[in-house]
Amino acid sequence: MSKALCGALLGLLVFTISCQQERYVQGQRIYQIHCQNCHMEDGKGMGELYPSIPGSTYLEDNLKDLACLILRGKRSDELATVEMPANRSLSEAELSNVVNYVVSKWGSKDMVSPREMKTYLSDCPL
Repeated sequence: MSKALCGALLGLLVFTISCQQERYVQGQRIYQIHCQNCHMEDGKGMGELYPSIPGSTYLEDNLKDLACLILRGKRSDELATVEMPANRSLSEAELSNVVNYVVSKWGSKDMVSPREMKTYLSDCPL
């Protein structure tokens, strides 16, 4: 094998590894800014006050609704107060990135593309 081919393969390998390590960086940053204060860095939340994300049946069973929850937030029916604040400023791509980060970190579902995100959001109740 020539030196040029070896060098090219080594460069491709290094590039691939670095891309995999940086796969959900934007999603992680969005999580840190918008979610981490309540759900904590490890996603385990604060008891009953803020639910844990790891092992959550909601995460596994409601992937399509997760983007709506992040975007629209959640209000308590009993107290008419905000249980989870809305993040209406997030774009479809940002929602896709944060959902992919959360799912890759604490779930087992496949990646959500921005196109799928658009479909999920079209089904969101106002």
